[in-house]
Amino acid sequence: MLSLAAASLAVLLLAPQAEPPAPAPGPTAPVAAPSLAPETGPVPVPEPTEQAMRYYRSGNVVWVVDTLIGLLVPALFLLTGFSAASATSPGGWGGSGSSSSSSTSPSTPW
Repeated sequence: MLSLAAASLAVLLLAPQAEPPAPAPGPTAPVAAPSLAPETGPVPVPEPTEQAMRYYRSGNVVWVVDTLIGLLVPALFLLTGFSAASATSPGGWGGSGSSSSSSTSPSTPW
């Protein structure tokens, strides 16, 4: 849940401002019909726009933040001993050592 919040925050902070697309200069050339013969030459790839690069970088940032949070939260539980303390404390999250029960039956160890 925390990683979802961090990802949402990163997207909001890194989202580019919406700008209207620039109109294409001059008349456009007619598009040729696709050829049925296979071509073996390299395919031209246009250079990415600045907006595309910002989107790419923001996705990388969200991934890094999500990965770090996903590793740090369990590490904190393991290294601080908090999970063991909460399981062994009376009335802890485990629920088996509750001191507020008034039943006369013995509590089970599990």
